[in-house]
Amino acid sequence: MQILLVRDENMSQTTANSITFRYSEEDKRLFKDDQKQRWKSIEHFYQKLRERCLEEVDIPISASHKAWISARVNLHITTSLMRLLYLTESLRDASINFNSVAAAIHIKAMVEIPLHLGYLVWILDGHGDFQSIRRELSKIAFGNRDKQTGLTASNKISQRTFYTRSDAMIKKFFKDEPSNINIFETLYKEANATGHHNYEARNLLCGVQNNDVWCVKDRKEWFVFISNNIFQFFMHCEAILGMSQVFLETIDHYVSQLPENFSKESNIAIGKQKFLEIKGFFKRLSDEMCNVVQAYYLWSALAFARSIPEAGKEHAEENVMIMNRHKHFFIQTEDSHLRAFIIGISKFFDRDQRSLSIKRLIEKIEESKDFITPEVVLEVYPDRFNGDEVIHYTPLEDGDIQYIESLRADHEVVIQKLKEIRDKRLAHTSIEIIKGTFVPNEVEKLIIAIQEMFNKLSSRFDQSTTRWDHLKEGAVMDTELLLRSLKMGEMQRIAKIEKEYKQKTNESSS
Repeated sequence: MQILLVRDENMSQTTANSITFRYSEEDKRLFKDDQKQRWKSIEHFYQKLRERCLEEVDIPISASHKAWISARVNLHITTSLMRLLYLTESLRDASINFNSVAAAIHIKAMVEIPLHLGYLVWILDGHGDFQSIRRELSKIAFGNRDKQTGLTASNKISQRTFYTRSDAMIKKFFKDEPSNINIFETLYKEANATGHHNYEARNLLCGVQNNDVWCVKDRKEWFVFISNNIFQFFMHCEAILGMSQVFLETIDHYVSQLPENFSKESNIAIGKQKFLEIKGFFKRLSDEMCNVVQAYYLWSALAFARSIPEAGKEHAEENVMIMNRHKHFFIQTEDSHLRAFIIGISKFFDRDQRSLSIKRLIEKIEESKDFITPEVVLEVYPDRFNGDEVIHYTPLEDGDIQYIESLRADHEVVIQKLKEIRDKRLAHTSIEIIKGTFVPNEVEKLIIAIQEMFNKLSSRFDQSTTRWDHLKEGAVMDTELLLRSLKMGEMQRIAKIEKEYKQKTNESSS
């Protein structure tokens, strides 16, 4: 077994003295008791985190599942905690020098450590097989490299994902707590603003503006004021270290519970669970789009019923008369169907990870494809796939994604046009009047493309297909029947009125 060693010769130099709240007696009087107490808490958590750092981590190339995962997790923990400890020391140095600008930037850098630890907790909590844990760990081990410089330029995981996962874990562990605040989202955004994104803070950290004049403030006095009343440097630092300790204890618990090796049976069970979860997502998205497409065809059937080229002059005029007769119903009905269609189509193509969209469906398949194996498919569908097909089964290929993206590109103009209508007319109140609208022929081509996207994914995933041809036929037939029934009812109503009028006339004349 080959061993890689990670050492830190300087870690032994990090001691409790590195973090002591060492102010002169005169300077100590500037701080309130609350600030002094928070720094005592920082010293406490600093020591606990320091004790958890390893001087050496063995990184096996091959080992049992538990040993392999434990080594990588320990590497992530130690390097993250060392960064946090070094930053805390540097924050203390900035604080000793009453350097609010440096203190703010340190808080910004420090807040990322509990986010990474929280993501480790999420990996161990929500993934019950070796391959999925290995894949998730690799995402935080390596970033995206810049082609020109060769350096890591960005994370493979967004900061939003990091703090969302961390908040989800906190809510899970403290579900009986009354507060539903997203702690890490709040902490990250506040630290971000404090550090450098808040343009008001950029000026405020070193001075203040009164009326039309900005001037530098006394460095010592100003640091104490803003760290107590505005940016709360010590409070943020305490929270970052404290929450890191919470996640650290949770990680240690999960690692201790890992089996030496995950069994094949457990992998199949997890793969089956993921397969059925994706199948359910397919159904949700398909049902949603069925309603969306039906809404469009009902809207277009009502609109075209008034069109002379589509319905003919006589029928179009009759339909206009009927609709005017019941205008409060038809105006609202058309508007509701149109809104449902435009909002639904926009959601389908939404890039936001939280949306019920084609992008999210692809992501869910990609997240699970490593453990949706031929054995899993045979477990779910023992009679659907033949032997040759299942040997080469894969739930998703790169070509499928490229095909779907090319279909989207072909219809990008109408997609953006519908999104613009949603954003400016439906989802928000806009003063600007949207000029122009969509062309129904373009929309029908888009609906066919969406059907192709579904079938590209579902035919490979579980050999199922989706068709919406009947929705158009049904919408047209039902609309024609409704208008014809209203017309007949109107004729009967008029005939009844005429009959009653004649009877009254005859009675009065006799």
